[in-house]
Amino acid sequence: MSFGGNMGTMFNRAKQLAAENLSDQAKTEYDPELVALIAQLDKTKEWGKKFLERQAELIQPNPALRAESFFNETLDLKKPEKMTNTERFGSNLESAAVEIDNAASTYTQGLKQFGSAQKELGKSERRFGREVEKCCIQPMKKFLAEDLEAALNEKSALDTLRLDLDVAKNKVAKAKGIVDREKAEKVLQEAQKDFDRQHDFTKVIIGRTLNNHHTNHANQLKELSRIQTSLYRECSQVMSELDEELAKIAIK
Repeated sequence: MSFGGNMGTMFNRAKQLAAENLSDQAKTEYDPELVALIAQLDKTKEWGKKFLERQAELIQPNPALRAESFFNETLDLKKPEKMTNTERFGSNLESAAVEIDNAASTYTQGLKQFGSAQKELGKSERRFGREVEKCCIQPMKKFLAEDLEAALNEKSALDTLRLDLDVAKNKVAKAKGIVDREKAEKVLQEAQKDFDRQHDFTKVIIGRTLNNHHTNHANQLKELSRIQTSLYRECSQVMSELDEELAKIAIK
């Protein structure tokens, strides 16, 4: 059966849906396992979007810069990487050291060393952002746009066939005369076959989609744990070395 159908089919579907929404008219239910899978899929979509938002905030806390990045990505504009706030702070410290006295005093030497450390931290932050984008954000975007959307399309197709099935059931119930009833029952048999086939297929697709996503997302979080550990280790090392250098400076 064609999903598009003719105008009569579309009208019957709309009429059936309206009757269900406006009254307690009975409708064909999906089996409990599929109902549970559909609920999981809906929640997975909801939380997947939230994960994307939080991860974007993780690598870029500034909402204006996030919006700019989204705009550039949407229009496929290639822009050079911006300095992080930490790098800008470090660059300011180094510039101040040079302009004050060309880093000749212990004070400006300290500014220069602190600035250099801040710039190293910033580089680590940018590298962290690139890795989060690659291992977490892009795969999640792909999942939501492709795999999850494909599963939802199958569910939408099932919803349409469910309407067709219930339209056919109602026509059988209202049929008058043997000929009309036999014709309606034949249509019902075809509608039942189409519905059963799509029902089973949808269950398989949603189940597979969720299982694959759970495995992939768990691996993404493991990778995120690794790169966060690496970031904090690098930053800790930079700050430890800075502490040692600053301890040698006696500011007068």
